[in-house]
Amino acid sequence: MRAIRVAPLALLGASALTLLAPSAAHAAPDGATSTFNPTITPSVIAPGGRVTLGAGGCTGETTVTSGIFDTTTIPSGSTTANATIDTDARRGAVYAVTFACGSTGTSRNVNLTITGGATSTPTPTPTTVPTASSTALVPGGVRGGLGGSSGLSQTLG
Repeated sequence: MRAIRVAPLALLGASALTLLAPSAAHAAPDGATSTFNPTITPSVIAPGGRVTLGAGGCTGETTVTSGIFDTTTIPSGSTTANATIDTDARRGAVYAVTFACGSTGTSRNVNLTITGGATSTPTPTPTTVPTASSTALVPGGVRGGLGGSSGLSQTLG
């Protein structure tokens, strides 16, 4: 059997990736680790839209602040809350949203982008109400007459 040779450069590259890869746990101010991972869904929104704020990994109350919506609290025992973006949020701007986890003392920023284009607000479809017209049928059935054949049969017969 032959020994498999591994290029030293490949080992060096794998080691570098291991060192540079982000860890799922982050250091909290007290030296403990925190898996606090805040999210905003959707991350791109129009002024006046609603976003869902997530506080994954925080077991306590999370306070969420930004210049484009009112301060929102995600209560202890819950992982999400909703916020409405101010209608005067600047289009095309990126705003920092700060999440502060009360149980760990950890704060994190997540970016929220305001759409640059015009929003497409669905226009309501007009509803039509039937109206009476001059061609409306009057109940009572068809009114028939003798027709043209009765006179003809007397003449031929």
